[in-house]
Amino acid sequence: MFYHSQHWKAHVVFSMQDIWTLDPAFLSKIPVWIPWVPIDKEPLPINVIQKLTFAYKIMCFSKFGYNQLLGKGFSSTFITEGTDVEIFKPQDKNEMRKKIGLPQDVFLFAVVGANKENPPRKGFQEILEAFKMFYDKHPEAALLVHIQQRSPAGFPFKEYANYLGILGRMFFFNDYRAMFMSTSDTIVEEYNASDALLHPSQTEGFGLCIIEAQACGKPAIVQRCQSMPELIIDGKTGFIAETLSKRFVNDLSFVHVADPKSIYDCMEKTYALVKNNPEQVAKDCRSWIVNNFNVETIVRDKWIPFLINLQDELLGNP
Repeated sequence: MFYHSQHWKAHVVFSMQDIWTLDPAFLSKIPVWIPWVPIDKEPLPINVIQKLTFAYKIMCFSKFGYNQLLGKGFSSTFITEGTDVEIFKPQDKNEMRKKIGLPQDVFLFAVVGANKENPPRKGFQEILEAFKMFYDKHPEAALLVHIQQRSPAGFPFKEYANYLGILGRMFFFNDYRAMFMSTSDTIVEEYNASDALLHPSQTEGFGLCIIEAQACGKPAIVQRCQSMPELIIDGKTGFIAETLSKRFVNDLSFVHVADPKSIYDCMEKTYALVKNNPEQVAKDCRSWIVNNFNVETIVRDKWIPFLINLQDELLGNP
């Protein structure tokens, strides 16, 4: 980031990443650094606070993040993330299942996320335990799993599913497809082949999958913490699972563990909602995202005015 900015003689440098990984020795050399920063824990982690002191301005993409920053004395500009609603849109579920190779007669939950650590940040263990409860009541249930890479540091997803006796109700992509063939054009097929998304993460600065799935007309199950409740209409475009426990970690903040029983309850509610009126659910989910998270609208109404004002501030208004 530092050397790119030097090469291009940049007036301003934006970053969109976890800033606790960045080196203050380089941040101190960037005159105008503006992080569009994910805030995914509370209280605000100490290693995030330390890096924010180098910022010219701060941007965030959730109300949760805005409030956490404000609580520590940092003012910020709130511009939410968005998605391309012309890519992520409803498609024929039966056709998508046929294309991917999935059976037509299942009620299918999807899990989409990276499997990088254990305990798994994306709530994989809690998801599997909740799915076990749901499958015991609904033998037509199945789980589509796209967890990108597997690594020695990741959660043993298949092994734990096998331990619970539910591995046979899951559909996985081979590692090559999962790692190297994951584009918007393939992910949108996975959402559309499914009936709902499971996404009760332990930490989440935003949760792009949550809005992508809803843009495709699919409800999402999230956890009541951090940014996630902002991204659905509880009871209409998804449901919010409760937290079972909080774990205090080394950056002096909390990680939230969802209650598997609460996730299961949300799955039952989702099942009833979709079975009762799938067309209305799809319409509600789609409208919510188009009206609030359309990236074209966000660029037009938020980003362009912000960038124009920043340019005038740095270069002077001609």
